[in-house]
Amino acid sequence: MIRKLIVLVALVFVLAACSSPPTSGTVEAKRYEASYTYYISTCVAYQTISGIMSCSVYVPFPMTEPEHWQLQLHNQESDKTGWRDVDPTTYRQYQTGDDYPQETDHG
Repeated sequence: MIRKLIVLVALVFVLAACSSPPTSGTVEAKRYEASYTYYISTCVAYQTISGIMSCSVYVPFPMTEPEHWQLQLHNQESDKTGWRDVDPTTYRQYQTGDDYPQETDHG
């Protein structure tokens, strides 16, 4: 079960990486995800019974995902929509319906 979940999560990341989000557009939504920790069981000892090797000791291995902030952008010219990672300051600066980036973002 855990192995299937890991494969599914990896597949989602691979598919998401195939298409980059737009670099500009209208902010359609905002998403904040807090930092969290999850555990993956890792085999650290094996035993062989009747010539078949199997895991005899599993140890939980913590994985931590940092907090992150995203804006969902829709670019009307390319008709492309996607989530763009931004820093906390940028996240607070934009509201739904705003154009991203604003002219003041260019310096």
